[in-house]
Amino acid sequence: MKKILTSMIVLLMMASAGPLTAQTAFGIKGSFNLFNLAVKDADDDKIEMQMIPVFDAGVFAEIPVADEFFLRPELLFAQKGGKYDNIIETTTRISYLELPVNFLYKGALSGGNVLVGFGPYFALGVGGNAKSGNVSLDVKFKNDYTDADELAVYYKPFDMGANVMAGYELPAGFQVILNASLGIANIEPDFNGKKPASSTKNMGFGLALGYVF
Repeated sequence: MKKILTSMIVLLMMASAGPLTAQTAFGIKGSFNLFNLAVKDADDDKIEMQMIPVFDAGVFAEIPVADEFFLRPELLFAQKGGKYDNIIETTTRISYLELPVNFLYKGALSGGNVLVGFGPYFALGVGGNAKSGNVSLDVKFKNDYTDADELAVYYKPFDMGANVMAGYELPAGFQVILNASLGIANIEPDFNGKKPASSTKNMGFGLALGYVF
């Protein structure tokens, strides 16, 4: 997965530096999101979780591929996570370096542009924490952890899933976008070489504000 993420970044940089450079637009964005962890136990029963407010921020490019159609890669610092409220409330926040790659339709409407897109995302875990009462543990990333590892909350380092987005771009270049993200990868790591019977996936939605230069 790490090789895939690196290859995607290199290919997108090459694409934006190619003959379409004069037409490629660049921008910045930030999102306010509500995220949750979709958790199922070993019996495949859903564990009730609650959404938490998080954010993402970063840069993007809009690379034309056809009339009114663009490839829109983004590079974001993104938070995800969720809250479990039983006897003691536990809130988990996971930070990622994320690369969404959306296929974008951008058509003229009322002086601006309507935006509709979808595509995959790839993410690399870079930090986080889990707080339960007065106890706080760091989030660590391993594909397989053992009893010998330090006390922490462990998740797999790589996540992937799908995005959808819809919004509007004002004539001045400001964008307002509704987005949703659905993780398809189980981010629970193996333990002592055994695959987990339970599963945890990221999911959420939010409102993004962006600006195209």
